[in-house]
Amino acid sequence: MTEIRGNPCQTPEQIARYFGISKTQFYKDKAELEKLNFRFTYNRSTRSFEIEKDPFVPTGNLTLTEISALIMSVRQLFDMSDYIITYRAIKAIKKIVANYPDITVRHKLERVLEDAIYNEGYGCKETILNALEYAMEHRKIVKITYFSPYDGFRKIVHDVDVYMIFFRRRSLYMDAYCRTTRDIRTYRLSRVLKIEPWPEPNRFEVREDYSFRNRHRDSFSVFTGERKTKVKIRFNKEKAFYIQEVKWHPSEKIEALKDGGILYEVEVAEPREVIWWVRQWGPDAEVLEPEEMRQYMLNMARREVEMYGRNPEEEDKNLR
Repeated sequence: MTEIRGNPCQTPEQIARYFGISKTQFYKDKAELEKLNFRFTYNRSTRSFEIEKDPFVPTGNLTLTEISALIMSVRQLFDMSDYIITYRAIKAIKKIVANYPDITVRHKLERVLEDAIYNEGYGCKETILNALEYAMEHRKIVKITYFSPYDGFRKIVHDVDVYMIFFRRRSLYMDAYCRTTRDIRTYRLSRVLKIEPWPEPNRFEVREDYSFRNRHRDSFSVFTGERKTKVKIRFNKEKAFYIQEVKWHPSEKIEALKDGGILYEVEVAEPREVIWWVRQWGPDAEVLEPEEMRQYMLNMARREVEMYGRNPEEEDKNLR
């Protein structure tokens, strides 16, 4: 159900491959879901799944304490989870809060929700998120004003088709087809400053070649790309355990070394994302490949040595 809702632009064959089942089994599972009144069909003209019925389930007699606990527990997903499930969980909490019978208490819960999740968690305005969500679900073209660090730290204006909103590394992002630059881009929602609607008639169709999973399968974090680069890192025995107890990327390979350390290898679209991750392990991790990333780390180390070799108090006086 989550996969159909979160990644509708795929074929029955693709979703069967994703779950490692036959196409026949997929339709058996579909029939079982229909018994639960969750119904969906595949629209061949739009090449996507469309949900016909997603039954409403009453929340029951939840206490104020239980609702507050749900708000704060979902907040913890920011530290633990990626992808679309966190985003959907937030929507569910919003519905529970919206149905609280006491108006005064409801407004207080809404403020707690906004502070704990949108301001502290997503880092974006709820009005921005709601407008983009509406554009995504109703396939409406929108004009966004975006603050772009990659375009000289300035505001740019793009006309976009919002394909997918997702959560990564404590932030919300969206994949969108940019009509201004004519390519698919990833935008960070906290950098969207303004949204304006397009004039009617206004409806877009998702490009046939778009697949959220395929586009992000080689991302170590957020960045995507057509080519993959192999990154190899040696971790000493002091940090080997911590690296092995978590799966950091689907492509990772780990080889044990005689001294207790490990060789860690991944193939990713943007090697710099791996390097940014490696830097947190300091001298306990050494980048071996590719050579340009090893040189990148060397240059960073030299700059840090120079920085920490200066007298900070003297420099503060000069800056002031």
